[in-house]
Order: sequence, then C-alpha cells, then structure tokens
Amino acid sequence: MSIPPYRPSSAPHLGAYRSAPSYHHPAPPNPFYAARPPSSAARHQCTYCNKRFNRPSGLKIHLTTHTGDKPFVCPEESCGRSFSVRSNMRRHVRIVHQLTREGSGEPRATSES
Repeated sequence: MSIPPYRPSSAPHLGAYRSAPSYHHPAPPNPFYAARPPSSAARHQCTYCNKRFNRPSGLKIHLTTHTGDKPFVCPEESCGRSFSVRSNMRRHVRIVHQLTREGSGEPRATSES
C-alpha cells in the first residue's frame, strides 16, 4: 500500500480555520465584574505622572522614583548603600554581606530587621 503525495487541497483541515468564517461568539459580560466601578481597581494615583496603583504601598514605593528618596540604609558600617525599597536592602544584605561573612569565617546573621 502506498501513501499518496501531500497536496494542500487534499488536507482541507490544515489552515482552513484562517479562511473559514468564525462561529465563536464572545461570552456575555459577567454581571459581577460589570457592577464594580472601574476606578476601584487602581484608586491610588501618583501626583507626578498620574500612574495608578491598587494599594497605597505601591504608590509609596513608586513615589521614590520621582523624589529620589532612599530611606533604607544598609546596616553594614563599611557599606553605606541605600535603597528605596526595604526588600531590596534586605536582599543586598543577604547576598553581598552574608556571602562575604561566609568567606571570611565570621558567623552568619540569623535575622535581619
């Protein structure tokens, strides 16, 4: 038994979805989502650039990009680096200073504040 050679016309299912009319209809709108006012999703707005945030903490972090404020200072005396976000400072301490301590034989810090 031999297999016939491939011809595009012999495989109408391939690519037919591109030229055939669509029979899909959009789902009806969900009344739960339609009842919420659109402004409730991002009601905390930046006074510099009008960007909106869901939480006040997101806006507070964002504002540091405009003000340049970096209130979180590395606790290592010889470092002096500062950060606008506390988690970035903590990551810096964990990666930079604790790895340095491991190499020098100093004990690792068990917790950070």
